[in-house]
Amino acid sequence: MKRKRGFTLIELVVVIVVLGILAVIAAPRFINISDDARVAALQSMQGSVNEVLRNVDMLSQIDEKVIYETNGKGKLVPFVIYSDDTHFELNPSKGDKMSVSEVCRSIGLIDKAQTQKDAYSADKKYRCKMENSDNLSIIDNQNSNFCVKFKGNGTSEIYTDGKGC
Repeated sequence: MKRKRGFTLIELVVVIVVLGILAVIAAPRFINISDDARVAALQSMQGSVNEVLRNVDMLSQIDEKVIYETNGKGKLVPFVIYSDDTHFELNPSKGDKMSVSEVCRSIGLIDKAQTQKDAYSADKKYRCKMENSDNLSIIDNQNSNFCVKFKGNGTSEIYTDGKGC
């Protein structure tokens, strides 16, 4: 007797059920990986901005009389020097602060300083939003539920639920 080759109906059903179970288990994990990547990107920006703000605060506490050129004259210190040879100078005696766009530019999020309240990254993935003169948010444009907020008192917080954004 010749035996037919192939799979029985029960074998096919078992394979389909097993694949279905694997898909149900794996799909939420892939969704969480995407969210985790968004949070990690915001945490990186949060750390960079916090470092910039700490450095500005430290530099603003230096008495400008202490900073001299080789000829003995006082000098403003370029705080950030950009790749296009422009720079941001901080004058401690005037109480200079970095603007929102200058903060976002100093961490490489935007290319040029902008004067409007919102500044977008070159790839349009992130938006720097000026809440007021002391508060700034960096918002993920692909999913606006994800953002990091920086407050004038030096604190910052990441939001993933859209309520803080």
